[in-house]
Amino acid sequence: MSLSLTPGKASPAKSPLRKSPAQKLTLPELSRARTGLRTALGKCLEAAMNRLDNIWTDIGFGEEEKCSRTKIVFEHMQSLLDDMATEEEQCRTKLRDSMQENLRDYAKYCAELKVDMVHPDEQEGTLLEREQCLRTRCGDLAKERHARIKRLKASVALEEQLCSSLCRPRTLPTGTSGCPTLQQLDEWENTVGELAKEQKRRLKDLVDTRKRLEGLWSELEIGPSNEFEEELVSASTAKLQLTDSTQSRAEHLCAECEFRVSERNQVADNLRNRLVPLWDRLQVTETDREEFVANHRGCKTSTIQSLQKEVDRLEEIRLQNIGTFI
Repeated sequence: MSLSLTPGKASPAKSPLRKSPAQKLTLPELSRARTGLRTALGKCLEAAMNRLDNIWTDIGFGEEEKCSRTKIVFEHMQSLLDDMATEEEQCRTKLRDSMQENLRDYAKYCAELKVDMVHPDEQEGTLLEREQCLRTRCGDLAKERHARIKRLKASVALEEQLCSSLCRPRTLPTGTSGCPTLQQLDEWENTVGELAKEQKRRLKDLVDTRKRLEGLWSELEIGPSNEFEEELVSASTAKLQLTDSTQSRAEHLCAECEFRVSERNQVADNLRNRLVPLWDRLQVTETDREEFVANHRGCKTSTIQSLQKEVDRLEEIRLQNIGTFI
């Protein structure tokens, strides 16, 4: 047997919660409103049953039929309330399950981050408030963990780059699932900072030495003669091996080249000194002397050859003049 409970045309009862949208009810007002709603619910149900009873009387149902239909109404209402209660119980169960899950995460984060754990039962508030509070705490700790891991990865990546350049073993932890403390992060970042300073200093020293070497090679009119020298002058600054050995070998090369340049300078100076009396004897003009000196500076091989050639030429002219005089 089915029973239709189609709403009638009677005006609905005024809700105890009805208030303008801009206004908010206080806690005492909400409590009174809820009591009023329960009272109104009883009155509404009583009115509906009286109305149904009148309808059933007009139709001509006897007491047995009215009792049967009243039982159906009761079963409908009981089923509706049972379904609503079941849904609310499921909601409460989800909140409790969520709290347990968040509590596990909270305990894990507290252990990893080395922070004190405040159990939710120690806090005042409802189940919903405690669940929200715990979820918020988990979210905050998760963000903190993410930030620390991000700092660690940045330090590890930079250390890898610096140690590769300096040819040193790495010291920072890698491949670990744990979360470092703030003190550890600060110490590691300081370590990487010192490595960065050392790398910057060594790079500057090696680049300066390389520039000196290139200048000396240019003066000697030579170039790199082996793989090390080739890499030293052609590699980008990012690929230079900033070791003590590299700097030492580069300095040694510079010293050798400076010695050779010194020897050549001595040869060139001797030739220039020989030119002065020859110019004087052959009465070479000051203009010609200055032009020659300006075009033959330094100690390059080509310069020395030109100086030697000029000395030989002037010596030959001097000898010819002597022969003519005799």
